Amino acid sequence: GFSTFLIDKIHRIMYYIVEIIKERRKPHMRITQKKQFSIDFLQSLNGKKRKVPEWILGVEYILTKRPEILELIQSDLNRGHKNKAGRTGMTARALLVAMIVQKNMNCSYRKLESEMLSNLNYMRLAEINPGDNHLFSKSSLQANLVTIQPETWTKISDATIKFGIDEDATSCAEVRMDSTTVAVNSSYPNDTKLLYQGIERLQNRAKRLASLWNGKKQIKDNKRKAKEAYLKVSFKQTKEINKTLKKLIKLAHNTIQMAEDVVAKYKKMKFKERKFVRTFNELQSLIVQVKTVILQTETQMDGAKRIDAEARIHSYSEPHARFIVKGGRNPVLGRKLFLITNREGLVTTAKLTEKNNNDSAMLKQLVDAHVEQYGVPYRIAGDRGFISVQNIQYLKDLNVKTIGLAIKGTFTKEHLDITNNNYRYMQRFRAGVEGNISHLKRSFGLRKCNWKGERNFEAGVLSSIAVYNIIKLSKLLI
Repeated sequence: GFSTFLIDKIHRIMYYIVEIIKERRKPHMRITQKKQFSIDFLQSLNGKKRKVPEWILGVEYILTKRPEILELIQSDLNRGHKNKAGRTGMTARALLVAMIVQKNMNCSYRKLESEMLSNLNYMRLAEINPGDNHLFSKSSLQANLVTIQPETWTKISDATIKFGIDEDATSCAEVRMDSTTVAVNSSYPNDTKLLYQGIERLQNRAKRLASLWNGKKQIKDNKRKAKEAYLKVSFKQTKEINKTLKKLIKLAHNTIQMAEDVVAKYKKMKFKERKFVRTFNELQSLIVQVKTVILQTETQMDGAKRIDAEARIHSYSEPHARFIVKGGRNPVLGRKLFLITNREGLVTTAKLTEKNNNDSAMLKQLVDAHVEQYGVPYRIAGDRGFISVQNIQYLKDLNVKTIGLAIKGTFTKEHLDITNNNYRYMQRFRAGVEGNISHLKRSFGLRKCNWKGERNFEAGVLSSIAVYNIIKLSKLLI
């Protein structure tokens, strides 16, 4: 009510006062400053503490009982930092809380900065004071959140679920599996657009590299002609589409030749500046990618058999992405994600595949990863995509008591050694994984991952799953 509104106003006023004091003391850089106002003081201004949401209390309990979760994050934060001097950086606890808030709210870094500095519950959970506002600046958040490796987020998920098992809040006796797609942050591609983008990217990086020997002016600008041809084909402004496409391909060949000349000249240089090494590597990989795009465009123009789907380039920024079609839905440019969840909805195993693998081909890999961490489950359920003779025999060899894979074709319940009642029970249980996937997509940003690059994409997806497990378990514990 009004008291909450008043506390927020007082908090903002104090925040501005602290900023003014810091500005006035800037000339005296070596003066030791006192601690800023504590959160306990801010929360007790109206004589009573605010009500803390239950899931925050649950997260605090998990982090208190399982300090190894923060140790995993701290080891990644310390990677590559040998010098202990300088300003105090973001702690592992603050980083994890920031990630939980971002994934739970599905917000931008700018919005996240505002939330972390204005919400007292988040500040208490992160164990920071209002004066530590530099920890949650937009640039600091962006730099720190992507430092955590994908494998670390998997270990955090495993540690969270094992803690839930120790506390008797969950179990892995009954599990269910399914697959879904996660889209990348890229527009819908076509070969004409990829050709134009390739010419533009090649030229920009070639000019940047040629600036080492003042050779920018020697590189011919093909971007304007390429854009003109691209727009004509895209908006069908010309009847001779194939002729315009050939012109675009010729421009791409010319740009590749210029880029290769720049690469050859750079290799001959004795002294190479460190800041241009990344540009050089990007230019080399771009040359290969644009050549692939030219090949797939020419193949399509000739009306011949299309090249292999796995060898196609769909995006320069996300070359690992593939078109995935599930059921009768529209194709999604992204990656396929396989999940195993338990009765409480916690994700015990998550696997991102490089190709559009069949569900049946991934069952053994999924179950092996689950068994390695949590042992052999008592019951396993899955849809009809996972059933095959080899998979049924594999699960029987593992001594899984109830195999609840959906039957199709010539398969019957006798193949699974399951009764009618058990089969109906397992299929109703299996349907729960659809709700888990829907929750992940709606509330934790798993519908589309905006993090760029293959490694960052995997980290973004697995961090969403880790945060989902932490919040889910925190609600089970309280």
